[in-house]
Amino acid sequence: METGKSRVQNLDTNLVREPVTTTARDADATREGRADDDSPDLDAAEAACLAACGEGMTPAARAAITATTATIGAWLKAGYDLGLDVLPVITERTAKHRESPIRTWEYFSPAIAQRHARRIARAATGARAGEAGAGGTASAPGPNPDPLIRLAAWINSGTYIPPSAVSTSQRNALLAAGLVTEATLRARQIY
Repeated sequence: METGKSRVQNLDTNLVREPVTTTARDADATREGRADDDSPDLDAAEAACLAACGEGMTPAARAAITATTATIGAWLKAGYDLGLDVLPVITERTAKHRESPIRTWEYFSPAIAQRHARRIARAATGARAGEAGAGGTASAPGPNPDPLIRLAAWINSGTYIPPSAVSTSQRNALLAAGLVTEATLRARQIY
């Protein structure tokens, strides 16, 4: 008795997957293929970031890192200042020769978020001090910025944060100081 077509699937028997490696040629092809991130501002920002890299960024790492240019666009969209937040961190982190190569711009993201949070907190503290001096009487001192900066860096780092880790008063203080955005808090289910 013949049954016709076989109903047995011919599945791939090679279950081992080789790691993906990126060559300079592949990185150039990836850069040419990006449509939504391809803008003169992003290209100029990437050129500035590459120029800020010191001897810690080897030529092979430079070739590999260009495939992750979208991260630079994400930094700019998040409100990080190229000259005040991004470039100083890149310069500092690549000043010395490294044993392990940097292969992605994402490596710098937590340090850039921390620098941005500190800069915004200093600006907010200075603004509060200016308001207190202009009014003649000082209001109650604001919250200690160090815990807020650490909390903002944690929230902006992209790692998991339990929604119960941030109280309502902390959330309001972070928003008032400009350390996080409401969109970031909503994405983390904190707002």
